[in-house]
Amino acid sequence: MLKIEDLTIAFPHQANPAVQQVYLAVAPGEIVGVVGESGSGKSLTSLSAIGLLPSAAQASGAVYITRKNGDVVNMIEADEEAKRQVRAHEIGMIFQEPMTSLNPVIRVEKQVLEALEMGGDDSSEDPIKAVVQLFRDVQLPDPENIGRKYPHQLSGGQKQRVMIALALASNPRLLIADEPTTALDVTVQKSILEILRSLVQQRDLSVLFISHDLGVIAELCDRVYVMQQGRIVESGETKNVLTSPQHTYTKGLMACRPSLKHKVHRLPTIERFMSGLDHVHSTDNAHSEKQKASTNQLLSVANIQVSYPKPSNLFWKRAEIPVVHSVSMSIDKAQIHGIVGESGCGKTTVGKAVVGLLPYSGGSITFGEREVRDFLRTNAREYQSKVQLIFQDPYGSLNPRLTIGETLYEVARVHGIDDKTRDVAIKNILELTGMPLSSLSKYPFQFSGGQRQRICIARSLIVQPELLICDESVSALDVSVQAQVLNVLKDLRDELQVSMLFITHDLSVVRFMCDTVSVMHKGRIVESGDVHAILDSPNQQYTKTLIDAVPTIDFERT
Repeated sequence: MLKIEDLTIAFPHQANPAVQQVYLAVAPGEIVGVVGESGSGKSLTSLSAIGLLPSAAQASGAVYITRKNGDVVNMIEADEEAKRQVRAHEIGMIFQEPMTSLNPVIRVEKQVLEALEMGGDDSSEDPIKAVVQLFRDVQLPDPENIGRKYPHQLSGGQKQRVMIALALASNPRLLIADEPTTALDVTVQKSILEILRSLVQQRDLSVLFISHDLGVIAELCDRVYVMQQGRIVESGETKNVLTSPQHTYTKGLMACRPSLKHKVHRLPTIERFMSGLDHVHSTDNAHSEKQKASTNQLLSVANIQVSYPKPSNLFWKRAEIPVVHSVSMSIDKAQIHGIVGESGCGKTTVGKAVVGLLPYSGGSITFGEREVRDFLRTNAREYQSKVQLIFQDPYGSLNPRLTIGETLYEVARVHGIDDKTRDVAIKNILELTGMPLSSLSKYPFQFSGGQRQRICIARSLIVQPELLICDESVSALDVSVQAQVLNVLKDLRDELQVSMLFITHDLSVVRFMCDTVSVMHKGRIVESGDVHAILDSPNQQYTKTLIDAVPTIDFERT
């Protein structure tokens, strides 16, 4: 179906090509994975297959697509019309972020209809029925009516299923999936993988699946290619590559993953692992024992309720939709408490209520000895200096027009920190987060995703907070960058005695980071306690379902 030979992609003013001498093949009915860190060349390789390389890219080699009629098209040399025909009839593309790939002002049914028309399907079948069947194939709920909704009215998993339906509309032979499950919670991710697997069997599809998650690759793919700095460094059957990796880089990717079964004190990074510095993992028992003996409570959340306003009209009174129901938890000094659950369960809402971004209608939140509502009413600035929020998207939470120095100085100015204290604090915090002083003169776009997240952490630490709320702060990062950020957060807890409320859907990260954890489901805490006890011996079926949904590199069961 797809054969890539000696593919090299270079850009002007860059010393090294972004993709170098790549050989790759996908056979009919086969699911092939491409794995590697951000910037390794995975997405560029996939874009070459559909003829959508950036205009500045200089490509050489060959990318052969075999069409339904048996013709072979080289997507590097083909003209635009030939590429368009391949995209319309032979290849479907599933992108990472469905919300930016779907038109927000057009109902999803119409978007899929347009894809059917562009595919040139000559079938006499009613096109509306064809759309409904596609929605049924991708297991969307209420397929007869869901098409009348707009993208913002669908959940993340539903939007991703609509994207799969769009990709299937032209009945392609090859499906390219570029990080399609990265930002999804584990249960939704599992359902998407099951849908892809069933579609391959039903439609005899070939799939090129791009990911940085080795667990997902192990769950889905027949063969895998490992990319590093634009080159394929290892390839073969998924089972062989992931159970007996030969290349140091592949071994490093495996080692960087937090384990669902074992807690370690630090995660290795790719660079340190490959240099031989990070082969030994030590368990984190010492801090766990200290936390068990701690009685210095910092935050207490007691039976809080949070509602969102429901849109009103001329005839109906404005109402509210309850989102969080009687949630309780506590965090001690220097403790990391996790909240885990599916998207929409209310975990981010709890974090926003704690930080003061959302009002709570019932219950109480106590920080130290003060009730948060009273604290915010009498001295909001002081409370904001004690409780800081780190968002999921570091690029979206940094002003692109300000240098990093200007960003950090602005925080210090707003909180009344004098110049002398500010300069010393910024220097110390950059050192703590592993960023050089030269970062101060640069803009956000000049940093990698992991560096930007460390800058966001540094910004939060300027005011010396006592509690950090981390809202999915590492969910979109690849494994090595994620390891760097998680290690930084743990170091901050140890050195500054900062407490953390760690909101995530990744149970492996919870095992690595947290001392205690609360499991949320439909706005309620269904289980809470020591992280080892919850993950090793869950009492609730919902917790067991979350644990079972985590993709693992375990081939014994197959």
